Amino acid sequence: MSNRRQIGPAGTVARVIGGLAFIVLPTLFDRPDNGIGWWDALAIVVVFPVIAIAAAAGVDWLYQRRDVADIRRVRTGWSLEQAGATAIVMLVVIGVATVLTFISPMNRWDVFVFVGLSMLLAAARGYGGCELLALPNVVLRREDAIWCPIYSPIDRVEERDETA
Repeated sequence: MSNRRQIGPAGTVARVIGGLAFIVLPTLFDRPDNGIGWWDALAIVVVFPVIAIAAAAGVDWLYQRRDVADIRRVRTGWSLEQAGATAIVMLVVIGVATVLTFISPMNRWDVFVFVGLSMLLAAARGYGGCELLALPNVVLRREDAIWCPIYSPIDRVEERDETA
């Protein structure tokens, strides 16, 4: 893992605002009735990151089989492959997490907290890829970066400003 920040000040602030919104707003309007238990903490810190790792690895494997050039390393691309890779990872992570809220004691609030904490971690690390991979990348000591539809445009503008 490199120590170089991939995002600038605007990207960092945007991720902090997004992360706090994902944590605070659901907490204000949809607090878990039964409190936050050990299962919730386990889901946020272990289960969701494992799902994100599996989804990203699966997408990587699919694209390698299709001979698409290392799709996960191109973080600011606007190609159909990038959008597809991001959509697959997001759908798998959010979809599986949502299903788990129906079949386990986990609260739907946990999904929002996981996404919010991922955004805050991405901001702290200066990570420029899809925020759902921020924690898995720390754990695995990797720099996988699937394009992010929300923050990549901000990062791209900041990159142009730095090179101008």
